Amino acid sequence: MKSNGDDFRLASAWPWQLSFLALTAGALAIRTPANVGIYLLLLCVAWNLLFFLWARAERSGMLRQIITFSMLLSLFQVFPDWVLSRHLNVLVFPPDGLFKWDTVSGYMALLWAIPASTILVTYCFVKANTNGKIGFAAALAVGALLFIGSEELVWMLPSWYAVNVVMWGHVARYIIVPEIILTVLIILVFERVREKSLAYYVLSAMAVSATYTAAAVTFYYIAG
Repeated sequence: MKSNGDDFRLASAWPWQLSFLALTAGALAIRTPANVGIYLLLLCVAWNLLFFLWARAERSGMLRQIITFSMLLSLFQVFPDWVLSRHLNVLVFPPDGLFKWDTVSGYMALLWAIPASTILVTYCFVKANTNGKIGFAAALAVGALLFIGSEELVWMLPSWYAVNVVMWGHVARYIIVPEIILTVLIILVFERVREKSLAYYVLSAMAVSATYTAAAVTFYYIAG
C-alpha cells in the first residue's frame, strides 16, 4: 500500500485516545461476566474506528498502513487462539454473551489489532525521531508490556485464561517467548511490506500468525 505521507504527530492522538479511554471506563463499569464479550467487541470496533479517524485527520499514509496490517493480522490470530483452546486445551474463553469462532470468543478477531497497532506506532514514531535500533527496542518493550500485562490482568474481566500449564502469576510460562517472537515479527514484517500491495499484507499477516502458532505449540511442549 503506497503511502502519501509517512509523518504523523503523536500528540494528535490524544483526543482519540481519551475518547477510547472514556469508552473503556464506561464499558468496564457496566459490564458483567454474562455480557463482557459484547462490550469487548464494541471496544475493539471503537479502537479501530478511532485509529482510522486519527489517520484521516493526520492525512498519514503510514497510520493507514499500520491499522490495515494490524486488523488483517488480528483476523488471522483467531487461528492460534483456536489451536490453543480447541486442540491443546490450554486456553479457555468462558461464556461472555458473544458469539464464538468455535472455542474462540468473537471479539478476538479485532482485539489483536490494539497491541499490534500500538507496537507499530511506537516503532515508527521512535525510529523517526531517533533511529531504527532505538525504535525497535522501544517497540519490543511496549509489546512485552502489552502482551504479558494482558495475560496477567484480563482474567479479571473475565476474559480468556490459561489452564493445564505452568503459570507465573496469571501468565502461562510457555507463551512468553512466542509473544516476544510475535512482537519482533510484527515490526520486521510490517517494515518490509508496508509499501506493497494489499495482497502482500494479507499473505504476510497470515505468515506471522502461522509462525506465532508454531512457536506457541513448540514452547508449550518445551515449557508448558
